[in-house]
Amino acid sequence: LIGSLFIRANIYWCKFRKTSKLGQYPVIEVIVVACVTALFAFPNKYTRMNASELIYLLFTQCGVTNEHDICDYVDRNFTNANHAVPIAEAGYGVYTALWQLSLALVFKMIITIFTFGMKVPAGLFIPSLAMGAIVGRIVGIGMEQFVFSYHESLPWFFEGKCSQDESCITPGLYAMVGAAAVLGGVTRMTVSLIVIMFELTGGVRYIVPLMAASMASKWVGDALGRMGIYDAHIDLNGYPFLDVKDEFGHTTLAADVMQPQRNEPLAVITQDSTTVAELQQIMKSTDHNGFPVVVSRESQYLVGFVLRRDLLLATDNARARLES
Repeated sequence: LIGSLFIRANIYWCKFRKTSKLGQYPVIEVIVVACVTALFAFPNKYTRMNASELIYLLFTQCGVTNEHDICDYVDRNFTNANHAVPIAEAGYGVYTALWQLSLALVFKMIITIFTFGMKVPAGLFIPSLAMGAIVGRIVGIGMEQFVFSYHESLPWFFEGKCSQDESCITPGLYAMVGAAAVLGGVTRMTVSLIVIMFELTGGVRYIVPLMAASMASKWVGDALGRMGIYDAHIDLNGYPFLDVKDEFGHTTLAADVMQPQRNEPLAVITQDSTTVAELQQIMKSTDHNGFPVVVSRESQYLVGFVLRRDLLLATDNARARLES
């Protein structure tokens, strides 16, 4: 959902930039966005810190040496660093961190919408991972406090580890899964996303939840809009790109999937009635690399597609056989 919302908002802003006078002053736009970012990011320590440091903090499990507000729990005593982390009630620092992280999420979402597509190198992976990690950490802390509050009357699917005193909820893992989900929703990556997250975390046991999150984010994102952020920008800028996901049935007309240049008639080949002389004339009068094959001139239903080099090779072979 976050990925689809981001794509729609970013493409809307980029269209506005292309069609307004704002696109004529890219340097001024970069300076204004940089100043606004510095002004609004400084008061919040989670937006003030480096994005990679924020992701590392959200991925990290609270331990003996972690003194951040996000690990401020009540009566959580560590007698041994090698022992399991006991479940505990969230303290004032955790609740302070939650609303600061919520503000950081809104800020990063808005500022990334404006920065991606500007005339300046602006990354997308780290902001997407940061947004997902924030959402995941907030959900993880919420689940952790739910288990703590209803420790004696948990549903059946929480039984087992959650019936013991040690914590069965790892907010850092929720942050990893959230980061993978948001990045997958923005870019619509699947296998490569799992490889990236595996390299970031180094944990083989996290592969299954990461796979589930990436596939779920792709399915939800495809249901709300088929194009990822890069595909949407390719389409917006009009770059030549052949999408392998486009499928055409046998009821499709050739004119529906091909656009002749300069309003010229579409050069097609019929499946049965085209002669060799007509083929040579088509190849002489056009410079296309391929031609659609249709049923007939009257009923131009698309049957297939043939490349110029294949036609040249076939005609040369036929001519050589006739001469021999």
